[in-house]
Parts: sequence; structure tokens; C-alpha cells
Amino acid sequence: MLGEAPELEKVLEGGEYTYGTIAEGAESYRVETFGKIFAITRQALINDDLGAFTRVPAMMGQAAAAFEAKTLAGLIDGNPVMSDGVAVFHADHANLDTASVIDTAGLSSSRLMLRSQTGLGGGKINSTPRFLLVSPDRETEAEQALAAITATRTDDANPFSGLSLIVDGYLTDASAWYMAADPAALDGIEYAYLEGAPGPQIETKAGFEVDGMSIKVRLDFGAGWVDHRSMVKNPGAPVT
Repeated sequence: MLGEAPELEKVLEGGEYTYGTIAEGAESYRVETFGKIFAITRQALINDDLGAFTRVPAMMGQAAAAFEAKTLAGLIDGNPVMSDGVAVFHADHANLDTASVIDTAGLSSSRLMLRSQTGLGGGKINSTPRFLLVSPDRETEAEQALAAITATRTDDANPFSGLSLIVDGYLTDASAWYMAADPAALDGIEYAYLEGAPGPQIETKAGFEVDGMSIKVRLDFGAGWVDHRSMVKNPGAPVT
């Protein structure tokens, strides 16, 4: 991972350009193989009047997609330790806010933390908040906090109505909520597939010793955090 580009300096008349450096960081994760086999007997296929078994490949593909989503949510809930020996969301990373409800004050505090992040070289990143991520337990609260209001006074306008809401049912921490930068501008969590095999790979095999069919799904998938600066966590406070 590369840090921010070096700051520009004035070049005097007849002067030389000076060299700058870009700091580097490194996080790692691996692509691993996951899968499952589902076997169907010939008798079951014959008695399948509703064609239910023809949906099995699609269902296994959906299960693979759910596994990916659960893995990514687990990386947020799990708060793993990064290469610097500090958990993703930690005071040392300046991305763990004081617990609060989702309101203007809480959102303002998280936005300030996100914008105040510095790069590997110490320069300001000035990340623009793009998403509000919550569990289903805080969905209504988040919708109310982000609702656009046709205000007649400046004080009544909602400064956070431009944030996009993401509700993830795989998040297990019902209280916590997160503010994230645009992933196109700043990396956060990254996932990868084995080259040449993106997504779940479905294979079928007809039985020989035993009449029937086996359906196998294989997923070569990996995910991990690459930069803690892209997201701020608020542990959340009970709604009063």
C-alpha cells in the first residue's frame, strides 16, 4: 500500500527539482478454498415433480454469495489486529469514536475523525464520508438521521442527507455503527478470487457406482483489511 504523494515545493528560477518519497505499508491476507457437495439420488430425481432439484446449483451459488458477505461483515465485527500490532478500530488509529446515538452530533464527530486521518507519510488525507453502515437494529434510527428535509431555515437543514445508508444483516454488533469513505478514493477492506475463477464454481458429476448426481460448489476467496483510515467506528449508545 502506497501512502500519499510528496508535497510540491517551489522551484526557483534556474533551480533543480528535488526528489520526494512515498511511504509504504503492508497488510496481508490469503485466498483459500471453500466448498460443499450436495448429492441427489436417482429416485429423488425421478420423484421430483416440482423441479426443485434443478434449483440446487443456483441455491449453492447464493450460499457462496452469502458466505462472502458474512466474511466481510466478520472483518468489521471482529476488529482484527493489523500489521502495526493495533486493532483496526482503536484510539491509536484515531477511528474509534465515543459511543453515541446516530444524530447530528454523533455523525459530526465521526465525520471529523474521518477527515482528520493522516496518511503513511503524515499528510492529511481529507477523506470525504460516503456511507453510513449499520446493522438492522439501527436501520430506522439511521434512516431518520439521514432523511432529507425541505427546510425553510438554514438551521433546519440536514447536513448528512447526502450519505448513503448500507444495512448489513450479517453484522452481529447491534449497537455499533460506522462511517466510511468512498472505496474508490480510499481502500478499506479488500477481497479477491483466484485468478481465472471469479466467484463460485459449480460442477456436476453423474454417479456410476450409485445412481444419482452430485453437485459441487468451490469458492477460492480471500479478504482482509488493507487500511484502517477508510472507516470510523462508533460503538453506539442506546436510543432514548
